[in-house]
Amino acid sequence: MTTRIALAGDWHATTWWARDCINSLPDDVNLLVHLGDFGLMGPSRDDYVSAVNECAASRDLDVWVIPGNHEDYDWLEQQPADHDGVAQIAERVFVLPRGYRFVIERVVFCAVGGAVSIDQGQRTMGTTWWP
Repeated sequence: MTTRIALAGDWHATTWWARDCINSLPDDVNLLVHLGDFGLMGPSRDDYVSAVNECAASRDLDVWVIPGNHEDYDWLEQQPADHDGVAQIAERVFVLPRGYRFVIERVVFCAVGGAVSIDQGQRTMGTTWWP
């Protein structure tokens, strides 16, 4: 089966936006790679991940998350991971570790993750951004 990839980013745990993005994808997309600031933080994290997972399952696609600087890395580090460091946080949602290299149909990718937060002065370290 050919892998059809879509790219997204900066959902910041906005459930309606995540659903809208996933539901607008062409039917042949079977992998969505989220390029940072997925929204793995705060008290609504579990509900958000569940909603994204349900939407992805309804479209028969997987979501691979490359963490950004607005993710709870303390929580992420506690998640069980496979031998490559990939954490499956829901049936269809996977979080890639920093510096993760992978190949899809002979194309090489690298998930670096994290970034400098230009708005860190308006955020709280360890709550809404991580260094």
